[in-house]
Amino acid sequence: MKRLFMNNAIPEIDIIKCDGCGDCIGSCPGGAVAIVDGKATVINAELCTYCTDCEELCSMEAIRCPFEIVISLHEQDEK
Repeated sequence: MKRLFMNNAIPEIDIIKCDGCGDCIGSCPGGAVAIVDGKATVINAELCTYCTDCEELCSMEAIRCPFEIVISLHEQDEK
């Protein structure tokens, strides 16, 4: 069985650049992002799929989704 995992990856949001427009909220398939005190915030990291849609839609470039892709393949014996 082959699986891909994204562990502990969440978007980085620069609250100085964020203008609170909310575009990232509508683009988040997991509902992980909300506006808190006028700024975008990841409110539930477990819901974040790290799809990077929020980064692409942010016109203020306030959201970054930096990551390093590491693929680990594990073969399991099926009994």
